[in-house]
Amino acid sequence: MNLFESLRTCFKKFIDPVGRARRSEFWWYALFAVAVILVLNLVSRWFYSDVVVTICRIAYIAVVCPMITCMMRRMHDSGSSLQSAPSSAGSPWPSWRRKTASPAKTTTAPTPRA
Repeated sequence: MNLFESLRTCFKKFIDPVGRARRSEFWWYALFAVAVILVLNLVSRWFYSDVVVTICRIAYIAVVCPMITCMMRRMHDSGSSLQSAPSSAGSPWPSWRRKTASPAKTTTAPTPRA
């Protein structure tokens, strides 16, 4: 999976956390998210106005929401589950408590195609 396939998948499935995310999908989207967030921070600092800051915040939310669902799908793939909501709002990497899912409660999704 390349960068563009990963972006397309993450933005298409940003509402649906069911299923699995491949490792490459997660890391390509993480790279994209970090780059976009760095650019948004620079833009909001250089051109500080209410309009620019508001646009940057909306774009930040548009990047972080698919990242969270991609993390949830990645956790499903590794046999874990996301227990708590992101606790650090200013960071692109929310912290979570990892709990291993019991085999009886885990629903299996089809393995992603190679």
